[in-house]
Amino acid sequence: MDMQTNIGKFCDSLGLPTPSPEEPLSATLFLTVMQKICGNNEILNQKIEVLESRVTALEGYQDSYDSYSDEVDRKITRLLRRVEELEEPARKRSFIISGLVWPESISAREVVTGFIHERFATKPHIEKVLPLRVAKKFRVQLRDLADKAIIFSKRGSLKGTKIYIDDDLTAEERANRRVLVTEFKKAREAGQSVKWKSNSLIIEGRKVVARNGQVMRGVQLQSQKVHTSPPRDMEIGA
Repeated sequence: MDMQTNIGKFCDSLGLPTPSPEEPLSATLFLTVMQKICGNNEILNQKIEVLESRVTALEGYQDSYDSYSDEVDRKITRLLRRVEELEEPARKRSFIISGLVWPESISAREVVTGFIHERFATKPHIEKVLPLRVAKKFRVQLRDLADKAIIFSKRGSLKGTKIYIDDDLTAEERANRRVLVTEFKKAREAGQSVKWKSNSLIIEGRKVVARNGQVMRGVQLQSQKVHTSPPRDMEIGA
């Protein structure tokens, strides 16, 4: 491709007339070309500025959305915490019972009341009995803690059966308990000394708790009242 052809294509791209091959390239043509290039650069710069403005606006929108989303999450967390606080007194008086046979001919309240009276020889003041979505599970709310203490003191007689009575835990508490059960199983399989103490474990003399679904290992303990097994609703196979 010769020089004249290149010049022709270059001029065409800029919308300029192609000079005659017999005529020398003039200073006027050179200036015209430079003006055209500068003009194109100015248009390009304007487009870049528009794009930069749009990007800045989008970034600002994203920042605003993220801030709004974070605030919504904080409000939801506060509300859930408030709900748990309001429910706590009733939850302390409640327990979960599972494994009962529920005939269609009687109510959930009759099932629970009849079992407790027959098995534990007591008639607690039951405020509510709520069937849960999980099959054969009921949430039982009592009038006072004394009735719950009586029932819990006698639940040892259920050992060896498929009926379980346990505290009414929040979703977070259940998640933490599952973590502890997993740690209990690991320690036992590893041949370590492990005992269950309320809402924590004692592994080789060290306290292990769960917070927000995560394991937290504590310091060496001197003496603690402990149990060798986890709660019955979390029993682990050998």
